[in-house]
Amino acid sequence: MAERRPRNTDQGQPPTTTVPPTTVAPTTTIPGPAAPKQGNLPSPQQVQDALDLLLQNPAFAGLFSNEQRISALGVPGSKVVDKTDPSRVLRYEGFEAVTPTGQKVQPKYWDGDQYILATYGPERQATLIGQLQKAGYLTDKHKPGDPLTKPIAAFAALMTESNLVGQTWEQMLTFRQTQPISGVSSGLQSYRVTNPLDLRSVFRKAAQDTLGRGDIPRDQLDRMVNAYQQAERSYQQKAAGGGTVTQAPSATTFGEEQIEKQNPDEATAYKFAEYAQVFERLLGQ
Repeated sequence: MAERRPRNTDQGQPPTTTVPPTTVAPTTTIPGPAAPKQGNLPSPQQVQDALDLLLQNPAFAGLFSNEQRISALGVPGSKVVDKTDPSRVLRYEGFEAVTPTGQKVQPKYWDGDQYILATYGPERQATLIGQLQKAGYLTDKHKPGDPLTKPIAAFAALMTESNLVGQTWEQMLTFRQTQPISGVSSGLQSYRVTNPLDLRSVFRKAAQDTLGRGDIPRDQLDRMVNAYQQAERSYQQKAAGGGTVTQAPSATTFGEEQIEKQNPDEATAYKFAEYAQVFERLLGQ
């Protein structure tokens, strides 16, 4: 008979399962609005001062008015006209020529008037160009069909001298054909003018200060050099005659005015950007 073994009543313990502890997500703190810093907002007086500074600039103030400023050719003067009717002159500010009789005369020619040469027919253009050459305003040879860039610059120089002495350009051109401004004939007076290289350097610096860039076109530089040297010659001619005469403006002043006059929108935008920094500095206090 087989041996009977006692039955094993131990069913065994179930395997132990280790449950990992619950991971608590890190708490994210969302910052609330920062408390305003003291001095961030300008005081009413600071705002008023900044506005006053802006409105002292004619170009900026002109954005809010119905006025348009037009500069005279070659002299530090400008007229203010109605934007809707440029023929209506509101006022004039600046240079006045003194005639031999002592009468004060405002400039007769303004920025853009020199381009009248391009509106004439070929025969009249050829006649005037020949007269400009004989008078010494135009030293380069000019053939029919050549660009009018240099003759127009010479015409601007003629109008500049006319503004300086208070005559019409027709009167000045007639006079200069018998007494040229350069060495067209012998026995003429010598004039001391600023070196063109120096003038171009000054005018580029003026462009940087006025427009924020100094890369103005070479033909524009040449026109400015020609006009400025003509202003210097005209001053010396008048000074040789005795009496009280107004000296030509500094090259820097002349350059800034001419560049702003020829690039009004860009000059206004650059000045506005500069003045806007006033507000940024105030708001950053």
